[in-house]
Amino acid sequence: MKNNIIEENNEKYTVVTLSDKREIKIRHPKGRDVRFMMSGGGQNDSDLLFRLTSNLTCLSEDELENLDAKDCTMLLKEVSNFLA
Repeated sequence: MKNNIIEENNEKYTVVTLSDKREIKIRHPKGRDVRFMMSGGGQNDSDLLFRLTSNLTCLSEDELENLDAKDCTMLLKEVSNFLA
């Protein structure tokens, strides 16, 4: 599935479609987001990735945890791709 890249308010977003057809915008991270993630206070990599994904999607970590695994994995993978 191809994701769309859009620009709003001088920010770039990748729009992904979940299995329930909801569209989630993932803001493209900036240096401040990397700093936010790195200030995790001893959290492991998966916790930091959840934290960053929550920040970039405006979904709470609880909302991410309650998504279907396929949808959650898709969002986490998309955010990971920004960091690669």
